Amino acid sequence: MSKRLSGIGHDLANILCGVLLFAAPFYWIAGKPHLNLRVLAGFIGGALVIALFYGILFMIVAGETPGMTASGLRVVSFSGHSATWQQRLLRVVGALVSAGSFLFGYLWVFIDEEKLYWHDHISKTVLTDSTE
Repeated sequence: MSKRLSGIGHDLANILCGVLLFAAPFYWIAGKPHLNLRVLAGFIGGALVIALFYGILFMIVAGETPGMTASGLRVVSFSGHSATWQQRLLRVVGALVSAGSFLFGYLWVFIDEEKLYWHDHISKTVLTDSTE
C-alpha cells in the first residue's frame, strides 16, 4: 500500500507542476486572476485535461507512469500477464472516475477485500512489484 501511495504522490506532484506551468503564462499576461466560478471551472478543467494527458501519455506510450517507475511498480492484468494498452487506457479513465467521485474511488481501497481501487476493478488490472 505504501508503494502505491508513494507512486500516487509522485504522479500528483508531476501533474501539479504541469498545472502550474499551464497557469503561469496566464498569470504573467493577465496578472492576478479575479477568482470567480468561471475562473475556477477553467482551472479545474485545465487540470483535468493535463491529468488525462499525463495518464494517457505515460500509460499508453510507456506502459507506466513516472510515479510507478520511482516506486518500483508495474501494471498487470488480474491473470498476471502484462496489461494491454486497452486495459491501461481503461485504467486512466477509471482513475479519473475514482478522483471525480469526490475521491470515493480511491477511498474504496479501505473497504475492498482485495484492497483495490475502482480503476483497478474497471480495468481489471492491478499494480505489482516490478521485480516479480
